[in-house]
Amino acid sequence: MTYETSDSLRPIAEVVLLTHLDRVFHYSVPEALRDRLEPGMRVLVPFRSEWRTGIVTRRLRQADVAQVKPILDLLDPAPLLDRPMMALARWLAEYYVTGWGIAMKAILPPGLEVKAGRHYRMTEAGRKAMAESSRRGDAGRQILTALDGAPRGLRLDALMRRIKAGTPSPRGDFQRCSVPLSGLVRKGLIEETRVLPRRREGQSGLRCSLTPERTPVSQASAPPGPPKPLSDPEGAIASVPSGLEAAVRSGRFAAVYLDVDPGRSRSAVTAVILETIRRGRSVIVLVSEIGRVSGWAETLRGRVGGRVGILHSGLSDRARRVEWEKARRGEVSIVVGTRLAVFAPVPNPGLIVVEDEQDPAYKQEESPRYHARDVAVLRAAHHGALALLTGASPSVETYANIQNGKYQAVHFKPPRPDRPAVRIVNLADQPRGAFVSDELLAAVTARLDKEEPVVLLLNRRGFGTALYCRDCGAVARCPRCQVAMVYSKRSGRLSCPYCGAAADPPTVCSGCRGTHLEMLGAG
Repeated sequence: MTYETSDSLRPIAEVVLLTHLDRVFHYSVPEALRDRLEPGMRVLVPFRSEWRTGIVTRRLRQADVAQVKPILDLLDPAPLLDRPMMALARWLAEYYVTGWGIAMKAILPPGLEVKAGRHYRMTEAGRKAMAESSRRGDAGRQILTALDGAPRGLRLDALMRRIKAGTPSPRGDFQRCSVPLSGLVRKGLIEETRVLPRRREGQSGLRCSLTPERTPVSQASAPPGPPKPLSDPEGAIASVPSGLEAAVRSGRFAAVYLDVDPGRSRSAVTAVILETIRRGRSVIVLVSEIGRVSGWAETLRGRVGGRVGILHSGLSDRARRVEWEKARRGEVSIVVGTRLAVFAPVPNPGLIVVEDEQDPAYKQEESPRYHARDVAVLRAAHHGALALLTGASPSVETYANIQNGKYQAVHFKPPRPDRPAVRIVNLADQPRGAFVSDELLAAVTARLDKEEPVVLLLNRRGFGTALYCRDCGAVARCPRCQVAMVYSKRSGRLSCPYCGAAADPPTVCSGCRGTHLEMLGAG
């Protein structure tokens, strides 16, 4: 691979590789790509001894680097990621502490990393060795025999097919031939080169011709008959609570929690979706389980026709790419799916619905470990859209945001008198040494007088939960984790519940040098 100096007046492109490396790399833009290369496109670039797929983030007139390698190939006719989606990927990388490329990989559909092909050709030394000796190993001779009939060489896949065709037993797999191939290359008997992947004329990285057997799931069960008109009074926006109606009609960003019974949530949310579509904006509906996707899709197809796509991990990689591309091109107005659908590239999103937002299924377990509910709110803020969270009871995070005024709560069900009240009692206000507050003691006594059962939950580790100084109020903490160390009566030592660090209990306070130390804990 040849290098080019950065002062060669060639434009420079910043490229993020779809790997864990959290940095950009600079590559020169060849003459043939100058008028076509845009941010958000995939490119094939050399990286160390390999060829990698990357995303162009921006173009520069010059860069503060001594040498740059040229871009090998442009893989897309149009950008896959627009600037808001690239900004979202940057936020994911920073907030969830992962690489920018890994965040982009989470946003893009699977199977978009292009790998360079391998091409093998027999050298003159290989022909001589084949003619002079017939005792070469079976696998090595099969490779040389296959290449002997191809003067211009063969790609790896064609070479494997030729070996299998001439072998009675299935011994032509790559794992079996990789060692002989490497040995023949080292000895100079065959020549290995890397080649660009084959692509048809005008083919983009996402366009796939669908066979009848692999029709996308979003088209597999289209409802019979014409869809209902959007002005149907059954889904009128006036039927939803006034607070939610005002948020929909404002056309500005708002995060609303709809406190609704499960049986009534779909009718209210459907009315909001239809109003958003009527205003010419797109909608994303997130559900916690794959099994709920089809129900929502059928309901919405009955109202807006076939302009409903689906995205979830149950689809094949190919079907996900097709659905993702349809959303990017604006062929669907609504996308229904699980947590990965929060990245659906719909144009001009006006509403993002998160059904049962308290469900832990919205948390991604692999890097980037995003929470789809939080990403939905962020995307809505970027696009001036409405983030509608629904559920029978809010999550702790949503409840806190409602209390802080960040989210608006709208109630769409009668109040529940049986919902218990939650009170927090500060034991610091109780007499010294009291582990049970007066309020708790009175409540327990009242229930016992009525002969009702009482359950007390005690979050407890070890014999003593903390070593407490009565003079200054300090507790013995782990020097690394800064959490209170727990005393174990069996070992007679303090230990950190996080990292396991252990130490002998001190006899004096490290802060005030006082000697009035005591163990806290009850139960």
